[in-house]
Amino acid sequence: MKTKIYIALLILFSPMLSWTQKDQDINNLINQNVRPSMKKVESVLKEIPGNNPFPDWFQFIEKEAPRFIAHLSFIYPDAVFGFLGRDSLIFSDIIEGFFNSIGEPNKVIRVGMSKATFGMDPDFSPKFNPTDEQIYSLFKSKGFDLKNGMNGRPLILVDTVSKGNGRQGRACLAAMYRLYENSGGNLKDIISRLYFIGVVAPTFRESIYELKEKRKIQETTLKNLEQADQTEYHKNIVPLHYYDQVSTKFAEVGYEHYVGAWNQSFAEITTDKNNHSYAKSLGPKSSDVRMNLLRYQKAIYELVTSDSFLAEVIKKAQALGYQFKIKNRTKKRISKKNYEEDLLLKMEKEKINIESINSEIANFYKPFNKESKKQDISKFFEFYHRISKNYKNRWIPLLVLEQTAVARKNKKISSKEFENILNTVLRDVQPSVTLFTLIQKISMTSKKVTRIFSEKAPFKNRILDNLVKSYQDHQKSWENLKCNRVFLSFNSKR
Repeated sequence: MKTKIYIALLILFSPMLSWTQKDQDINNLINQNVRPSMKKVESVLKEIPGNNPFPDWFQFIEKEAPRFIAHLSFIYPDAVFGFLGRDSLIFSDIIEGFFNSIGEPNKVIRVGMSKATFGMDPDFSPKFNPTDEQIYSLFKSKGFDLKNGMNGRPLILVDTVSKGNGRQGRACLAAMYRLYENSGGNLKDIISRLYFIGVVAPTFRESIYELKEKRKIQETTLKNLEQADQTEYHKNIVPLHYYDQVSTKFAEVGYEHYVGAWNQSFAEITTDKNNHSYAKSLGPKSSDVRMNLLRYQKAIYELVTSDSFLAEVIKKAQALGYQFKIKNRTKKRISKKNYEEDLLLKMEKEKINIESINSEIANFYKPFNKESKKQDISKFFEFYHRISKNYKNRWIPLLVLEQTAVARKNKKISSKEFENILNTVLRDVQPSVTLFTLIQKISMTSKKVTRIFSEKAPFKNRILDNLVKSYQDHQKSWENLKCNRVFLSFNSKR
């Protein structure tokens, strides 16, 4: 009897216990001393209440983050990125969340330091003056070794830069460069596995050295250091820079005075009971500020782990002239279903009556047969002009191509006629409708449609030339994803 009563009580109160646990998980996260990693945010993602409190700043992340990732990966493909100050920790959220989602963890360390850590904050007292050994111990506790980097990988420090041109980052490099050189090491070696990138803020006033100038700038730094006294190393290090070419607002998306910070300024370097070094925080921020940052992190996580975000990174990488590498399991994740759902969602938002338009286009091809198609095909351009004018929407070319592919599959039109229609319609496809999505949509009509693109090499080559000429920035994105049967058959044996 007692057992039955216990079970009944457990069933009755289990929802309350569940909610209590969820609240406890959130509270534990909010009460931790430092900003939580994206892995921890992911563990409580569904329990984080409320919406993104900073939509005005978030829009700059949406626009610029794919380009940011593509640039960092292009210049330092195997690097671990170390984020220094509180204002730059939001970039660690972006990088960590993205790379975790594509099966590449351990791309980020969160260092945690401030101007006060180096005695550079005029409003803070006492003035700390950390030794080179203390600074190195901070990075050593995060896994960095002067001789081996991050287990053989470079460590690239990242921080926002304004009037001081990254004084904290340059101070860190100077300290570790001196230690390495004094231990008998060659400066050239340490520079290749430890360097600094500044994300340029609107208040920056120095010369900008783009990431693509890496080799030249590192050589300049090496020459400067060879001619300088060790005590002046920090003045002779030339940082690389990343900047948002449109607004330079990207650097400010995590600024404390705009969105808050998880904790007060970092101060002196000390050690914990396990002898791990860290920079002390001067105290926590309020729970309200932390909850807002948690909501902000949730929005970032949802953005950077989406398939559409990955597609944008791949596109930005191709614009830089390289192929962004992703693992096979990630390629499988980017399925036709995901792209189809994304496409339908966009159409739904734009209030497109897909069935009505598809029906109208399909009806156009219905009377086609072997005898009449030559006469009817001449009416296509008149029909296409009319339907485009009636609906006035960017998705019309996509829907027309889908039904045209069906007509070709059913042998209602010849390959030459299909080519003429395809070339005509492609000219009207707007850049916002990527050709990857376009060809993906055609492929979903039927597996047999893929044969259209493999009929004859000359036909295939002409169409591919047309695609590349019109939308060259998308072509390699398809090749990278390799989950599109149409593209693979289309581009094979070229």
